[in-house]
Amino acid sequence: HGSPRRTAMATLTVTVSDANDHDPLFEQQEYKESVRENLEIGYEVLTVRATDGDAPPNANILYQILNGLGQNQVFEIDPRSGVMRTRGPVDREAVESYQLLVEANDQGRNPGPRSSTATVHITVEDDNDNTPQFSEKRYVVQVLEDVAPNTQVLQVQASDRDRGNNAVVHYSIMSGNTRGQFYIDAHSGSIDVVSRLDYEMNKEYTLRIRAQDGGRPPLSNITGMVTVLVVDVNDNAPMFVSTPFQSTVLENVPVGYSIIHVQAIDADSGNNS
Repeated sequence: HGSPRRTAMATLTVTVSDANDHDPLFEQQEYKESVRENLEIGYEVLTVRATDGDAPPNANILYQILNGLGQNQVFEIDPRSGVMRTRGPVDREAVESYQLLVEANDQGRNPGPRSSTATVHITVEDDNDNTPQFSEKRYVVQVLEDVAPNTQVLQVQASDRDRGNNAVVHYSIMSGNTRGQFYIDAHSGSIDVVSRLDYEMNKEYTLRIRAQDGGRPPLSNITGMVTVLVVDVNDNAPMFVSTPFQSTVLENVPVGYSIIHVQAIDADSGNNS
């Protein structure tokens, strides 16, 4: 307030110290990704990212999977980059989908670390890695030799643990049907007799069946065995070995005397012969 007035100037610098008052914020609260099964170990699935409004060192974010045990341990996350990779085999037939809870922690010290979480949904896509399996090691059926053509005698069944076209099974006869007496429906596995059977010509048939799935490339199982036992019916008349029969007999032979031996044969079997 002097006269004359004089002034002076000085520069005042105010430094604001950061307080850890912001939570890490994920770019998405939910991440969704699909992966094929049988991926190589170390395959990069996806990357999660979170940001923090604070300044270092209150914004040094580290990531971790909170529920990474049990079936989820086939995945791991890089704590610095947030890159998620496979660390074990992924098999759709064992686990079809995963739900992982990922945490971002800012490592803050004033007043303490803050964190947030995001959910990662991973769906496993099917790979054609399973061969169709027959329900029986060997199918056995008995069929009368006079069965009418186009009669179903048996149905084979094979299942495939894959999904979609990879699990669609088609059937075919590989061997044993040299005379074409049997037909198999490619979709149902139903086996029909399509021409006459003859017990006297062939008493048993052994068919090898193939079950092939619809994958690309397809997988096949050719271990299906079908045994068809032909059952005899009385369809043959007895036939004498030779005719006519002729013999000379003395007039004074005793009662019960053997005059001649006749013989007949029957092509059937068992009681039918």
